[in-house]
Amino acid sequence: MPLYTNFIDGEFLAGDHRVPNINPSDISDVIGEHVVATAETVAQAVTAARGAFGAWSASTPEHRFALLVFDR
Repeated sequence: MPLYTNFIDGEFLAGDHRVPNINPSDISDVIGEHVVATAETVAQAVTAARGAFGAWSASTPEHRFALLVFDR
């Protein structure tokens, strides 16, 4: 079963608490787990987003797409 972690500042961050990702059309089908962000990981994400905003807003849609579409 896949584990979906938080991707913050170029790193996948695992956490201690996870919640199941359940198929809404078949609630017996658990299709993965998501890591629950803590206040600390949210603060890290906000700091990283603020630091990246200038370069991100100046980049092209093609460049943004290339950065967002990645294979784990």
